[in-house]
Amino acid sequence: MAICSNPFRAGRSKGITLVEVAIGLTISALVLAVSYSAAQSGFRRNEITANADSIVEIVTAARAAYGQRGLFNQLNTQLALQSGLFPHQYLRTTQVGNDAVNSYGGPIALEAFDVSNSFAYLRFEGVPADQCMPLVMAVSDIMQGIAVTRIGVTAKPGSNAEWNVKQHADHSVLDISALEAACTLYSQSNLHFSFTRGSV
Repeated sequence: MAICSNPFRAGRSKGITLVEVAIGLTISALVLAVSYSAAQSGFRRNEITANADSIVEIVTAARAAYGQRGLFNQLNTQLALQSGLFPHQYLRTTQVGNDAVNSYGGPIALEAFDVSNSFAYLRFEGVPADQCMPLVMAVSDIMQGIAVTRIGVTAKPGSNAEWNVKQHADHSVLDISALEAACTLYSQSNLHFSFTRGSV
């Protein structure tokens, strides 16, 4: 009869060891972390896309209903609510009446920009810092002017980056460094867009 010098090897079972369990748990945790990160990133991209599409929809509807008929100077949030300019997912009924709230929980407002009947103004507030820059970049082509929490991020080519509410560039350009600085200044940003009666 052979005698085994290591008593632990003599009767080794076919089960898994504690080290193997620890390795399996570590691998599972890594896979879950990567999956969670990918899901969060996908959710963020989808939210940015949905909000950008809604902003374009609001601007397009305002141009068609008021701008092209020469009625921009009559535009306001209550009128926009009554005439259905806001996508249905943004409508909210309160004790005071109806209002429009974006997916971030911030208010949406439309109003006449000036009495010249040439511009309207869209406020889209409460945008998280990590979604501010991609959201602005997604809709910048249809806007005449953009301010992020009162910091101008569009400018006439060759001028400074200040967006003055009384002056509009014929073709505003996006100042990326000003946009990045404005979007990261606070945890949430208020986006203010001006747009013309027709396509820019």
